[in-house]
Amino acid sequence: VERREFVTALVRAGADGSVARFNLVEAIQRVVNLHSITGDSGEGVSAIVASARQMMSADEAYLLLREGGQLVLRAADGLPEKLLGRPLFRIGEGIEGWVADHDEAVALSAARMERRFRDIPGRGNRVHALAVVPMKLRDDAVGGLAVAGIPPFAPAGRRPPCP
Repeated sequence: VERREFVTALVRAGADGSVARFNLVEAIQRVVNLHSITGDSGEGVSAIVASARQMMSADEAYLLLREGGQLVLRAADGLPEKLLGRPLFRIGEGIEGWVADHDEAVALSAARMERRFRDIPGRGNRVHALAVVPMKLRDDAVGGLAVAGIPPFAPAGRRPPCP
């Protein structure tokens, strides 16, 4: 199955939130499976991350994959490009690392208030809301897909500075 079919399915499913989330997770799992077999999924993963950002009206979307005890940024839409390929969290660290460790989704409307929250160094935006879904390959958590929003009511085109 070609990667373009996954993205098309996501866009068509976007009208129904529950279907969109199911298809998004399924599509990501398929891309991860494709990557494990062929080693070539960068374009497909990037398209899925961009679709996730668009469907959720998020300011950022990113995909972290487990490499040893670290979560490495493999695709992003809304984060600085210089972060791609860098380990951002240890397994168990921050919300993203917790999701990868516990294999449970987390959605927070006030992420910075959560004691487990750790910001991404060099992010550039102050995150307000954060949702992270575990990504599984067979029965193992191999990373997570995150979507994030900046504080509400920021003037259009302006981002609040990071602390």
